[in-house]
Amino acid sequence: MLAPFFAPHVEAILANAASVVGWGVGIHSPQQKQIDGDIRGEPVWEGAAALAQKFALLGLRDNIGWNYDHVSCVSCLAPLFANEHRNEIRHRVAIYSHRRMPIGLPGVPQMTNNTRFAEAIGFIASAEHIVTNSYHGAYWALLLGRRVSAIPWCVKFLHFGTPLELIGFREIGDAIKSDTKAPPDPARSFYRQCVDENIRFHRKASERVSLPKLLAAV
Repeated sequence: MLAPFFAPHVEAILANAASVVGWGVGIHSPQQKQIDGDIRGEPVWEGAAALAQKFALLGLRDNIGWNYDHVSCVSCLAPLFANEHRNEIRHRVAIYSHRRMPIGLPGVPQMTNNTRFAEAIGFIASAEHIVTNSYHGAYWALLLGRRVSAIPWCVKFLHFGTPLELIGFREIGDAIKSDTKAPPDPARSFYRQCVDENIRFHRKASERVSLPKLLAAV
């Protein structure tokens, strides 16, 4: 993550390795907002550009127009996303919250991101519409072709590379009642896009470092 908090750790890695490949690296805003803060128009961290230049090869998950490969989070290659039985919908809407910022809404199925990966994917797949303030909650729901209403609290929610419905905390009730915005993606075109990005980047990175074969069912 190219962010103020992580910068010393990233600098240490870069200083102690001859060649560093950054795969699906994210960029943060200077400061996170509160759960009901409006981050649209918020700049990315000003130190990110200089840090990015120190990588031998860099793929950014944030589609911000910089001259690097756009590579979505590699979790899209997990076989769970290629498994069609994960598309069984049991709920019209569900909430997937960041553990430090729980949303909470009575009568609606909900889970926090403090859970195992497979359990989280199964829960997200069970709903037609996911309301979330978790970056990966939104990302995984998009991979599964679900409708997503995301409550953003930093700039990472703004640059998925695909349209994302952004709502404020006070708009959750209206979003749940509405079926008109951002319909689900039954063809899962975003999933195919993300898988292709990672396959291409794997080929490019393999020219610089020794990498295992991709194991995803793609």
